[in-house]
Amino acid sequence: MKRLKNMVGYTFQETLAYSIIAACSCFLVYKLLRKMRIRINEEFFLSLFPFVLSASFARVTRDLYLFDYAFLSSPYIYVVWSSIYLSLLVVSRKLLGKNWSFATFSLGIVTLGFFLGAYLSVARLEAFACASMGSVAITLALLFFTLRYLLPSDAFGRLTIASQGYDGFVTFVAMEVFGYGEQHWLPNLLFSWFGCTLIFPVLKLIIASLIVFTLNKSSLGEEANSFIKILVSILGIGTGTRDLLCVISSCVPH
Repeated sequence: MKRLKNMVGYTFQETLAYSIIAACSCFLVYKLLRKMRIRINEEFFLSLFPFVLSASFARVTRDLYLFDYAFLSSPYIYVVWSSIYLSLLVVSRKLLGKNWSFATFSLGIVTLGFFLGAYLSVARLEAFACASMGSVAITLALLFFTLRYLLPSDAFGRLTIASQGYDGFVTFVAMEVFGYGEQHWLPNLLFSWFGCTLIFPVLKLIIASLIVFTLNKSSLGEEANSFIKILVSILGIGTGTRDLLCVISSCVPH
């Protein structure tokens, strides 16, 4: 997502290359976690969650020119943050054994606190943007609460759908209300086909639901199933939060 006047997007070739690299990297990470006997469950996700949020704040501090380093931009930040988390996980697992998750979670909170403080020190938060995005968040929360009986029964399945819906609706409001534009080629292709940006959150919800349904019907083990759902959720939470922070501080992603 970028301001329309500063649009610089990803090409099809770049998107394909990054996707292949990301898929291979995730496969290797999964193998590492299995080798270390780390269970892919709620404890694992909670230990990871502060790093997901801190990455979003870190990216926006670059957009605000507070820390103008290339490694804080996509796709490099995914590599850097993943490496930091995995390094901490390996060390804490060896030193603390079963208490590894508390150490990684705590260090993640410290990282999040640093970048949150940096963001608040320079961001000029706009009341209208905050109110608009707050309304989006409340509406989505009420929507998913109302539809809870139609959503998958497993926690990660719900998280997958909710996170992608969150990302889609934040992008929709940012484009329709605040004049931002999409930087990825596929959404722009969809917008040109359907003639409206509302198709983006709708398709995200549909695709996320299909992913969850397919995984739940597949023969993959519980661990692999949960790992894929967590990855999809991270993409939604990370990109949606970064876009949300950009809008409420009226900065231009770069």
